[in-house]
Amino acid sequence: MKKLVGPLCVVASLLSSATPFASNKGYLSFDCPATLEVKQAVLKVPADFRVFEDKVNSAVRLDGVAFYDGPPEELASLKPDDERGASGWSFGPRQGGRAIWEVCRYAGTTLQLARAIPDSITTCRVNKDAYGSLRGALCR
Repeated sequence: MKKLVGPLCVVASLLSSATPFASNKGYLSFDCPATLEVKQAVLKVPADFRVFEDKVNSAVRLDGVAFYDGPPEELASLKPDDERGASGWSFGPRQGGRAIWEVCRYAGTTLQLARAIPDSITTCRVNKDAYGSLRGALCR
């Protein structure tokens, strides 16, 4: 696992966690961790304030999934094919060896997880559990 750690970004290559998802024939599951333990820092504390770290509620919940053309630090976010709520992405041929990256977004933090997906993947859609909670993406 390769990790790049910066003050506002965490990137992890988690390719090995892609596993077949039984109820979606032909799809691979690229699910994100449901929660992420984070430690953040305030860069500049305003006058008359002090920083308080809530150590009880340090876990943040999965809030979204996105796909990028190349590493997410390049900010080349891909728009879903259908903007009416049924989030799905189609990927054309990769140019110049660029990978498509899945990004797991978490509420209440700027920290995100990212991983390159295999070049053989041509389409992904949002994956939710039976209760409607976001899990990540299903791809093929």
